[in-house]
Amino acid sequence: MSNFARVIAKWEKERGALRIMSASGQLGYGIPEKPFRAGLERDLHLIGADMGSVDPGPYYLGAGKLATARRSTKRDLKLVLTGALAAKVPLIIGTAGTAGGDTHLAQTIDILAEIAREEGLFFKLATIRSQMPRDLVKRQARAGKIAPIGPMSPLDDAEVDGAACIVGQAGTEAFLRAMALEPDVILAGRACDTAIYTALPARLGFPIGPALQMAKIIECASLCCEGGGRDAMLGTLDGDS
Repeated sequence: MSNFARVIAKWEKERGALRIMSASGQLGYGIPEKPFRAGLERDLHLIGADMGSVDPGPYYLGAGKLATARRSTKRDLKLVLTGALAAKVPLIIGTAGTAGGDTHLAQTIDILAEIAREEGLFFKLATIRSQMPRDLVKRQARAGKIAPIGPMSPLDDAEVDGAACIVGQAGTEAFLRAMALEPDVILAGRACDTAIYTALPARLGFPIGPALQMAKIIECASLCCEGGGRDAMLGTLDGDS
């Protein structure tokens, strides 16, 4: 039985509070290990981590590179992967490799595979691709289904062809489809950071409003607390609270 299937079955039997830990607001910059280990002891139902941010700007999307060093990225990935598998809870990682294009997704998969070989790990991985085919973007633009924001000019074929990489943003629905495959780990390309933490509550029937509020609070981990920092953060949903 996969970790997603195990946790869903457990919660449906107990029908109690749902505990979700945000391990990192941007994986690769260093996850403090002590609070992460403390979180693993809280009878979790899900561990999530975002790998991306708009803060580094568009360069990494266009260049196909990670904003974080491979060594520190691998260290953080190893921590969340081994922690989740040891605790037998599912792991969701969003916006792989900083920007979430196909090459960023592939590089992150390579690091996960390297960790699995070195640690002797076996798990089922589901991936979500977010890179958009140019022909699809052009068709949607011509059909009037892509609207400019503010004073921006309408999207045309030349601009689409001139872009180095185009990604869409995966939402809760994409994670729910991946979850239906019953994996142990979900790795997404460009994704909404709150969707990482909202998909499991949505699958279990929790009210979406409180689930989104919880997700928004914990998605950048302890940055929402006084003092900030990069400590892991635990969110608990109990009914509609």
